Amino acid sequence: MYRCTCLRALHTTSLQSGVFAFLLIVSIVLSPMRAGAETEPRYVVFQLGVESDEPVKPQLPGLVGEIKDCFGAPTADAERYVGFTPGLLFSLNLPVETLHSRVVQALDIAEETGMPVFFHLDDMHFWWKRTELHSDPECVEWSGFPAPGEESGPVIERYWLNWGSFVVFPAPPPNFESPRFRKDVTHQLTEGIGKPIAQRLERWRASGKAYLFAGIAVGNETELPYDLRPLLNTPEGAEPVGHDSTQPPPGEVKMRRDEMVRGGYHALYMRGYTQEKVERLAKDAGQSVDEVVSELRHEAAHDYAEIRARVLSEAGLPKERIYTHFVSSMRPFIEKRMGAPMVDRFPRVRHSVNAYSRPGYTLTREMTYLPDLLAEIRSARAVSGGDLGTAWAGVETYCAVGQPGCPQTREEYEAYLGGLFANDMRLINVYGWNGPPDNPFSSRNAPGVVEAIQNWLSGLRLCVSI
Repeated sequence: MYRCTCLRALHTTSLQSGVFAFLLIVSIVLSPMRAGAETEPRYVVFQLGVESDEPVKPQLPGLVGEIKDCFGAPTADAERYVGFTPGLLFSLNLPVETLHSRVVQALDIAEETGMPVFFHLDDMHFWWKRTELHSDPECVEWSGFPAPGEESGPVIERYWLNWGSFVVFPAPPPNFESPRFRKDVTHQLTEGIGKPIAQRLERWRASGKAYLFAGIAVGNETELPYDLRPLLNTPEGAEPVGHDSTQPPPGEVKMRRDEMVRGGYHALYMRGYTQEKVERLAKDAGQSVDEVVSELRHEAAHDYAEIRARVLSEAGLPKERIYTHFVSSMRPFIEKRMGAPMVDRFPRVRHSVNAYSRPGYTLTREMTYLPDLLAEIRSARAVSGGDLGTAWAGVETYCAVGQPGCPQTREEYEAYLGGLFANDMRLINVYGWNGPPDNPFSSRNAPGVVEAIQNWLSGLRLCVSI
């Protein structure tokens, strides 16, 4: 039987209130009205930060045990589940045998504990240990098309990733169109991930435990490698500094101005584009060259995500449990706050949708525009085909109100969950379970968030009074 909590105070900024008000109002209309109304399972899973090269993670069972102790083990006939996400974001760095072992360990833990498992894979950032790949000129990215008379564009030397502050990796970004890179990705996804999950899922279906597989995200904020050109406005001498933890000893590295570039040109070149062709397309369309290149980059990112989803689907994973991972849901907020030059880096919602998976996104509380998001998913689904509807997932989320931001209260997080699940979201992956206690993104140490999820799990019907 559903209980109902009415919320009369939301501690948000004026912008958050304006954005989130629609989300809350819609939750009144669309929240389930009776027990049993949810015809497909909904999941809240906690991502565990246990990355390493080890074939198994000794601390993983204990961390999953903490989640089970906090929320309890679900039953097969439940409609709402809490589960875990093992640390596999560095999957591109791992040999296929190690990846297979880590997947099997997580499946074993799910089976032993009754806690559903969700897998989250990186698709582009963390591959610097694969020297046999990134030493091959075919596999790496360029910062421009080849000059006249040349066969290669300028190779990007190393990878800069902005995680609030920069980290830097000693390898170029990968070329998504490289046949060798794609062959390696296909092998990893099939042998290391798809086959062991599909085999276990077959057994779980036979025993009524298919709910233990919450799903898998095939990417990690997919885009054709970054655009750092806005940093050229940085004053001389104030260039960003990144932390490189891959070298002994770890240290700080200053970004050179010749590294403030946009990647992706090798992929575009292998898709048949040149500087001359792009200029001609821009002229014919009445657009700038930058606008044309941005759209071509987004199309290439879409196709790469689709390939990864298709490989897992062909390995036997159900399409409704496969998700992409894009930042598309934040585009309206980023454009309003930072302008078109910054937002053009990120693919649109339509690029996150394909016939082999459901779309997944990074979400923060104040950057979620549900009306636009659902309308764009619906429009893209009409083009991509398939029978997956408008269902989607928040595959990277936080217990804080934003980035940065303070932890959400129980009232805020109940409203957050209510609005999201009422609007066709099927899974939310919450980062930070085993983060430092004083970190605002530590979900285990956010009492309001934990209590809100406990209430949701018990059957709470979220209604809002504003």
